[in-house]
Amino acid sequence: MRRHIGLVHLESNFKVSQTRHSCDICSRSYIWPSDLSRHKRLAHASLIPQFACDICVYKTNQKRNLFKHISARHSQAFNLRHKCDKCSRSYRSSCGLSEHKRLEHAAVIPQFFCDVCEYKTKRKNMLSRHIIACHMQTSESKHNCNTCSRSYRSLSGLSQHIRLEHAEVKVLFNCDICGYRTKRKPNLTRHITAKHVNKLYLSRT
Repeated sequence: MRRHIGLVHLESNFKVSQTRHSCDICSRSYIWPSDLSRHKRLAHASLIPQFACDICVYKTNQKRNLFKHISARHSQAFNLRHKCDKCSRSYRSSCGLSEHKRLEHAAVIPQFFCDVCEYKTKRKNMLSRHIIACHMQTSESKHNCNTCSRSYRSLSGLSQHIRLEHAEVKVLFNCDICGYRTKRKPNLTRHITAKHVNKLYLSRT
């Protein structure tokens, strides 16, 4: 509205050649300084933000575009989810639904016990991870953080910890619809899908 009034109704008609704000890196120019700042942040920043869709290969440098993409391209997929007939859970694949029923609603639910401590789980792979992480690791084999007492089994885990917890500029992904904030992009996508896309779909049905 502010742009419309300035361009169409102001007597000076903005004298575009005198009032445009030019980018000092490329040939783009803008009427409003805020648009120039956004352009530099999205096009010329040393670290250009990337918001990637977890469902397909779509990428964008604007968070609102990711939400629009998910709403337009993938909201219908929720109608095709495989729903459990015993609870409210649903899954994108029949395999996920079958595993859920086997672990949650079977007559005899499987249990895997640790022989060293009291840990137990429904999943065999989780028991293996527990044994490796808690009973087979030595202090020499873990990757220790130089800033705090945390340690990780892999360098990638340590690198992610340092980037999320100890970076000079911590990355935060904000939801444009509500006040939700997270350090992890996949968490933002899950939040948008669970809290806003599902509601959008249900409101249309």
